[in-house]
Amino acid sequence: MTLLKIFRTNQPYVYVLLLLYTILLHLGFLIVGIKASAPVDYSFAGLYFAEWLVRPHITFWMQFIDILTLFWEAIFFNYIFTSNRLFSRSTHIPAFIFITLSSCFGDWMVFNVEMVARLFLLLSLYNLFALFEKDLSRENIFYTSLYLSIGCLFYFPIIVFLPIILGGLFFRSYSLRDFLLILIGFLFPFYVMGIGFYFKNMLKDYLFHLAKIFTPKTLLFDLSIAEMSFLIFILFLAIYGYILLRADSEYNVIKKGRLFNLVLIYLLIVIAGAPFILNHQLSYLRLLILPVSVFASRIFDRDNLNYFQIALFCVLAAGILFFQADFFGIIQVPGIEF
Repeated sequence: MTLLKIFRTNQPYVYVLLLLYTILLHLGFLIVGIKASAPVDYSFAGLYFAEWLVRPHITFWMQFIDILTLFWEAIFFNYIFTSNRLFSRSTHIPAFIFITLSSCFGDWMVFNVEMVARLFLLLSLYNLFALFEKDLSRENIFYTSLYLSIGCLFYFPIIVFLPIILGGLFFRSYSLRDFLLILIGFLFPFYVMGIGFYFKNMLKDYLFHLAKIFTPKTLLFDLSIAEMSFLIFILFLAIYGYILLRADSEYNVIKKGRLFNLVLIYLLIVIAGAPFILNHQLSYLRLLILPVSVFASRIFDRDNLNYFQIALFCVLAAGILFFQADFFGIIQVPGIEF
């Protein structure tokens, strides 16, 4: 497909095309002016910003910021994996797939605090991958957990990335001091946030919110059959892409194999955590975008795509159009839930 071949180059115009592509996918949200969402059930920052985010007069600008944020995240995501030579340095397919998958559902396209959390998740991932360089930097160890912790203040469920940090450090260091450094880096932002709530006379609210997050919840799914079916297709892309990666001779390079395995474990942890999310499960499953983008990029980052791979992308594009139409009420999808 010509569209995919365009993004396999390293020309400056590719960045412009990626931005235009992002705007095109979000055009309906800019025109209609969908209110930003603030899932305060899992966000400490949401306690501060919930009312401000949903003010009618800022909906357009929130969606515009969402577009710019997604564009920046996609470019940074692409840089992380190409700079670590997990993909060719000349390709922008990972960024293209990242933007595409981020547009699968309307709930994934509305600006909320989770979008901000993902920025810090990418910063944490960047520092985690830096740990696999020749010289182990304790600065990277600290920032890996610090950025993740800041992201957790915006959307706590991204804590599922913490075991990946610990696993990545285990590959490089067995020092107790390094693991303590991760613990300090992770707890520090929560300590600072607690001080902020204390001076606002909201410390009880902060502690109650923290306790509520860790309260055991009943296992459930609040996804419709249509949403679940498309999510299964998205997971199929990840599985197929992983199989292609395993067949790649470069996968056996120790560094590459370990990094891809960490991404795979993160994918499995995100899936395992979904039933424990009390509500907004579809919004939580936005965390799948990062690992699925890694594996799905291998499907489409090829000189010659076969008919099966082209068909997969067509199904992905059709699914995006279908769920956007459902989100805006153009079509009605039966609300049967699991």
